[in-house]
Amino acid sequence: MKKITLILMAFIASTCMWQINAQTYSGATGPVPTTGTSGTAQFIVNVPLTGTIGVDYEIDNLTITNMTHTFDGDLDISLIAPSGEIMLLAGGNGGSGDNYIGTVFNNNANPCIESGAVPFTGTWEPEGGLTVNAEGDCTTNQIFATVFNGVNVNGNWILNVLDNFSGDSGFMNAWEITFNSLGPAPITECGNAPEAIPNAGTSGLMNPSVATVADPGTIGTNYTISNVTANITHTFAGDLEIVIVSPGGTRLALCTDNGGSTGTDVAANLVFTDASANNIGGWDSGVPLADYRAEGGGNTFPVSFGDGPGEDMNTVFAGQSITGNWTLEINDDAGGDTGTLNSYCITFDPILVIGNPPVISCPANITASNAAGQCGAVVNFAGTAIDVEDGNISGDIISTPPSGSFFPVGTTTVTMEVTDSDGNTVSCDFDVTIEDNEDPVIACQDITVELDANGDYNLTPGEVLASSSDNCGIAS
Repeated sequence: MKKITLILMAFIASTCMWQINAQTYSGATGPVPTTGTSGTAQFIVNVPLTGTIGVDYEIDNLTITNMTHTFDGDLDISLIAPSGEIMLLAGGNGGSGDNYIGTVFNNNANPCIESGAVPFTGTWEPEGGLTVNAEGDCTTNQIFATVFNGVNVNGNWILNVLDNFSGDSGFMNAWEITFNSLGPAPITECGNAPEAIPNAGTSGLMNPSVATVADPGTIGTNYTISNVTANITHTFAGDLEIVIVSPGGTRLALCTDNGGSTGTDVAANLVFTDASANNIGGWDSGVPLADYRAEGGGNTFPVSFGDGPGEDMNTVFAGQSITGNWTLEINDDAGGDTGTLNSYCITFDPILVIGNPPVISCPANITASNAAGQCGAVVNFAGTAIDVEDGNISGDIISTPPSGSFFPVGTTTVTMEVTDSDGNTVSCDFDVTIEDNEDPVIACQDITVELDANGDYNLTPGEVLASSSDNCGIAS
């Protein structure tokens, strides 16, 4: 069955859809090892990325899409970095069972590969182990992130398959490795606190709390505002007007006169985020909800607004620099109550890659007859790939094996992969099956035999009376 795998890592909402950049590379294929002998097969993939593991990239997964082998228990499978570091993925699992099909190795609290059953379809925790045949148990700290930490991602990564015993063999039909771009980290800056709101129960402005951002970047281009969080204690939350001011001077009311007489009697977090479905105007009293949208407006104090649906911070501050002072102002518009700003922080999330991934479609599984007199056939095929930004990029599809290849009798998995101009990579798989539909040819010959004294005739070694064989060498 055709399988489509979109490498979609994460989305951050502002005015568009954003995603982490994942790059997937397909490795070489070949025998494992050859003709039933023991030994080692190494399958190489060249990764052109620049950077290091743990700083610029992480290994998301290694996937054995299709590897046939008649006795999986013979095999130790390891990943070797360009600089020689080794991590065992699976060692001696599966007993007399056959094949690894759709086997994904990923360090994310998945079941240990040792608990799986052939053909190990699904997502598994690698065993660990720092040599090509060191047994692991998935409980050590020998994971992709630690074993390969600091390794230069550029160069030849090797999938090493060690067959420890002769008598069985197989073929690596398709495998791939996926790297995620780590990109810049979120930025969180906090302002001066505690600050009285205001002093001694009078009305008026609090001493502003200023969170200073030193990093460069622009809202909507490099960063989004993830949240603004203020922890406040006050004996009458409904007296408070809370405003955030950007370095460029733009003001946005987060909350005006909400929470009634009991909203922040005990220290409470007010969290403002565009992702929230909660209207701050609906907070009449009691403990606030987990988060709210900003109320909106807020050019000057005093400010007073209704219970509208709110306003997005990333819309109000779009195009503005994150660098500088993000100031939280609080006005107590009635005397007789007092409180404290216990803490105030603002967090910016990086926008790592802009754009939508392409959509790739493989052809349906193909079944064909062998060519006359040959144990296989040439098969041509084509896929399609459409990208929102780039349009039709079907001509950029890379197929492994490519269209027009000679496919042997049996089933071969073909992987199609395409990358758009934003660096987003997607892939899909389908099967090409070649059937041997030629009848065997029987060869007859006239013979004269002489019987021995007992009336018997004995064949000499290598002598046959009749034989037949097909084009794949199957005799009868």
